[in-house]
Amino acid sequence: MSQVYRFKILTQGESSWSFLEGMAERLEVFINSDESQALQRSGWELWQTSVLNDKQGNNGFMLLFRRPIGESTS
Repeated sequence: MSQVYRFKILTQGESSWSFLEGMAERLEVFINSDESQALQRSGWELWQTSVLNDKQGNNGFMLLFRRPIGESTS
C-alpha cells in the first residue's frame, strides 16, 4: 500500500501570496492521483515537486519520481 500525504505551504508577505493556499490543494490532489499512486506502488519514489509558470499565469505542476537502477561504483 502506498503512502498518501497532505501538504501545507507557509508564506510571508502581502496578501498577493494567498493564491499559494489554493496551489497547495491542487498539488495535493495531483500527488494523490491514481497515476501518481500507481507509480509509487510499482517502486517509484516521489522525489521532487515543482511549480510551472509560463508568465501568462498558466500554472502547472511537475512531479519527479526516481527508482534505483543499481549500485554506484564511485
